[in-house]
Amino acid sequence: MNATTGQVISAADSTPTTAFVPASGLGIGPYEVAVRAVMPSGLKHARSAVTTFRIDMPVVVVQPPATFASRRPTVGWNPLAGAVRYDVEIVNARGAVVALGSGIAATSWTVPSNLTAGTGYRFRARGVDAGGVAASWGLSNAFAIR
Repeated sequence: MNATTGQVISAADSTPTTAFVPASGLGIGPYEVAVRAVMPSGLKHARSAVTTFRIDMPVVVVQPPATFASRRPTVGWNPLAGAVRYDVEIVNARGAVVALGSGIAATSWTVPSNLTAGTGYRFRARGVDAGGVAASWGLSNAFAIR
């Protein structure tokens, strides 16, 4: 079960294995899992204690061109399952944040003010789950601003 959204992901009681693979990938966020044995006769044992875990993975950024002609570039990333919004940062060659966006619902973002011409910029994006917890940052290749 997704501990934030309450979405239940379960296997049928008749799964004849000790492993479970969801039909689709789990998104970022906290999860709880419990198991129980079902005998061939149909007798169901009590569920195990609940174990919690968190899925935290970075977004896959869409690599920017080597050089942007615009001083207000638009950067993009692939959607991340479980993310309800995204944070984005542009960092310069020294690692200082020079542009920041948060609470972005789309998978692209245009820098709101002009960047200084130069090289060594990178952008990074991260997904934020429904509970407001941010996942790991995905990082782009370096790019330049003309």
